[in-house]
Amino acid sequence: MANKVYEINPDYVTKPGDILSETLDSLNMTRSNLANKAGVTSQQVAHVISGEQLVTLSFANKLEIVLKVPASFWMNLETNYRKFLQD
Repeated sequence: MANKVYEINPDYVTKPGDILSETLDSLNMTRSNLANKAGVTSQQVAHVISGEQLVTLSFANKLEIVLKVPASFWMNLETNYRKFLQD
């Protein structure tokens, strides 16, 4: 019996900042605390959460160190989100 392959094509994406905000909530970590641990400004964290600023590779690497979530995860979220906005 052949395996059936189903293609999933969602019609939405999640903003990386929404996932970052939920991650901070689940860890009981404030934006300020993340900023201090990551060596970035609180404003930069706020701008990423709001979607005003891209998740750069540098920022993703800092998130990986502090939050233990791979940088590739953050970069994929950002890439998919920006691509969705362009379509």
